[in-house]
Amino acid sequence: MTPAIPIQPKPVPSEPEVGKPTTIEKGDYVSFDVQLDQGKSITCDVTANGRVNFYLLDDDNLTSLDLGEEFWSETGEEDTEKATLEFKAPQNGKWFLVVENTETREVSATVNIRKTSPKNEPSTQ
Repeated sequence: MTPAIPIQPKPVPSEPEVGKPTTIEKGDYVSFDVQLDQGKSITCDVTANGRVNFYLLDDDNLTSLDLGEEFWSETGEEDTEKATLEFKAPQNGKWFLVVENTETREVSATVNIRKTSPKNEPSTQ
């Protein structure tokens, strides 16, 4: 191995896609980027064929998760096969929807993200 090549994290087969089943290796996770403006709300669903942790994290807490450190989620459900999260952005920014496999085998999970309109605004859907 040549020292010039930085050590890459193990390759992820493909970017996870919203609305399509994604295989998550045991002990691993996938994340989906969510860009939101202040005051905007989203509803996120996960359905998996095994137990997963489902979190919405900011950049700093995603880094902590990566490093195996303690982290705080904006919202989340742990040890579940099906969950729905609601989140309203406190400011403009980017969050990460994380599905973490807690099983001792690979798990397939499907995530859906819907932007939800406040009741007083006409829905754009």
